[in-house]
Amino acid sequence: MSPQATAALRAEAARRQPTADVVGWWHSHGQPSEYSGTDRSTQRMWTQPDSVGLLVFATGSPWAHAYLGPLARRATLQPAAPQGERERVPLAREAPAGPGWPAVPEPPGRRLVPRRGAIAAAIIVIVLVIALAWWLRGLVNAVNSETGQLSQIRQAIAGTAGSPSPPPAVSWSCVQRAGRDYQCSVPVPSTATQVQWRLNGEPCGNQPSVLVHLPQGAATSVIELQLRVATVVYDLGAQELTG
Repeated sequence: MSPQATAALRAEAARRQPTADVVGWWHSHGQPSEYSGTDRSTQRMWTQPDSVGLLVFATGSPWAHAYLGPLARRATLQPAAPQGERERVPLAREAPAGPGWPAVPEPPGRRLVPRRGAIAAAIIVIVLVIALAWWLRGLVNAVNSETGQLSQIRQAIAGTAGSPSPPPAVSWSCVQRAGRDYQCSVPVPSTATQVQWRLNGEPCGNQPSVLVHLPQGAATSVIELQLRVATVVYDLGAQELTG
């Protein structure tokens, strides 16, 4: 492989895996063999003493040879351990320095974030989001409550204030029946209208037609009529009744 092809492969690897470490290269032969002259020339392009060249065989045993550094020093490949007995192989930066294996310094500007720290940070963010959501919910409920109270106050004011003029085409009358009894009636504009009769200021009926009995000892009495439509109260005036 030419230096240009090697440089192109390394650039492509850095583009695809920007956080990975480039440790070497590999290629294959059909059966167990050694590096060829071309292979050794390619290996010399990897100038780090721990750069790895892996030669993989399609058939036969062993399955591969490993070469280290630009001088292509042969390294021993350990056979794979049976399933369940495999141990973790330390990274190069974790292994102690020894003959032929110099310590690899930590690359500047790159530090691994502890897994536990990332999980703890995620939990804290989730808790803060939940707390913020509950606070916003309480704020919305408080605003809605204040709005409802203001609406009730407005309705109460509108109901007590009434209207200075009665609904159009509404009239009422009281007709004396016998002695101190009067029959008072009013045509109700709609079923949503509420009627309230008052005799001398006291409620005396809530139907469109009521029989009113004047109290003893009073020469005259005053009958009043109010109509409530929704939240609006209409005062329809008063009449003086004599016994």
